[in-house]
Amino acid sequence: MIKQIFILIISVFFLFSCVTEPSKNATLSGKIDNANNFVVAVYELAILDKTIKTINSENPNIGLSINQETEFDHRLQSPVKYTYADENGIFSIDDLTPGIYNIVLQKDGLFMVYIYNLIVVKGKNNIAITDINNFKIVTMPQSVTTPFVFKSGTQYYFPQNTIFTEKVNIESGAILAIEENRKIEFHNDIITPVAEGKYFWITSASILNFSPTIQPITMFDRINISSTEPINLSNAKITFINSGVNFSVPSGSISHSYFNHNNNALIIDGGEVNVKNIVHLNSKNRSIDFGFNQALTNNKINYLNNISFYNDISVYSSRVSLDIINNYMSDNETAVHSMDADVEVMDNIFTNNNKAVEILGSYAIIKNNNFIGNGIDDIIFGESSSRKRADGIINYNNFMKTNNIYLRMTRTHGFIGTEDDIDAKYNYFANENIENQNRDKNREPSLVYEFIIHPRLTTPNP
Repeated sequence: MIKQIFILIISVFFLFSCVTEPSKNATLSGKIDNANNFVVAVYELAILDKTIKTINSENPNIGLSINQETEFDHRLQSPVKYTYADENGIFSIDDLTPGIYNIVLQKDGLFMVYIYNLIVVKGKNNIAITDINNFKIVTMPQSVTTPFVFKSGTQYYFPQNTIFTEKVNIESGAILAIEENRKIEFHNDIITPVAEGKYFWITSASILNFSPTIQPITMFDRINISSTEPINLSNAKITFINSGVNFSVPSGSISHSYFNHNNNALIIDGGEVNVKNIVHLNSKNRSIDFGFNQALTNNKINYLNNISFYNDISVYSSRVSLDIINNYMSDNETAVHSMDADVEVMDNIFTNNNKAVEILGSYAIIKNNNFIGNGIDDIIFGESSSRKRADGIINYNNFMKTNNIYLRMTRTHGFIGTEDDIDAKYNYFANENIENQNRDKNREPSLVYEFIIHPRLTTPNP
């Protein structure tokens, strides 16, 4: 089956009318103007992560606000009910429980329309859907050599690898669906939406056609962005990508964007590309990978005001200096892994990660963070694979769990992981017997150095 389905958000005009007679169930009916033989499917709302919604409410400057537009994907759910519109575009679905639903429309495996948060009341509910034929599908060639605009309300299908050599403009509401193992390459400027919350969507074309049951979703390969000019990417929703969005540019930013269900989400190849106000979830490998590129400047990069949940390694840095500031990082296998570079970790919340911060061969300044409920280690200092040793300071942090290892100094390759004692003064430790929570020479006599933890705070640092 050729998968040529794309998902599109449209404006709809709808009218509800309720009958006065009592009714246990609801009926949803309506007419799709100038269209026929559409599948009309009703879905439960996507479940919004309660912790992230709390962060959105209490810390609106961190990440972005998740909603049905960011979270709902019909491929991840089975429909509650579905039917087919007749030759006149008329449809009716009976026996619905009153509530709020997402509605999906599809015709002949060609394209799909999402209607979010539709209120269905007891009795009869009528919807009028207009202008559905104004939306287009474009199948993309292997090469585009003139300036190109991805238009709002248009769905772009990539059955093969495609290269763009000239400037590209991506409007909010544009959909780019890429076949399995295929990639897109951009070799010039990219203009993306400025208004926050107005997304374009890049996703795999896998199983976008309607199915009454959940099917496995395969990933597309990658997006390569290379340019001699700065690139600023914003308001993107990117899902089901394998090798990530690869930035090979001298400078730029990724902001107010959403990444979910990827293997790698972002790979920053050496340039000064700052990452701010994004949400990245459920990456199976390195979610954000900051790498060294000898041809670029490799200045210090900001990872600022982001939300990171459920990743294998949330932030991975190799030979790239990072400022990791004011982020909320939770339920990751490893939240921060820094190797052979300077790193500042300040004003973050680390909660329920297996390992929170791992410093290998790097100099780290770790201040004013909250470590809450992490599984094995809060902070690890050790030697990197290039035989460099870690160093730094750890001050004014709150370590709130009582039965994990707050500070660990590791021995790798037969060498001690640091070159001197580590300044770990003026921290708050929930466990008063900190020496038993401290894997240094107090517990492993073969280690030469230790964390200097006194004086220490007696109450949490506000």
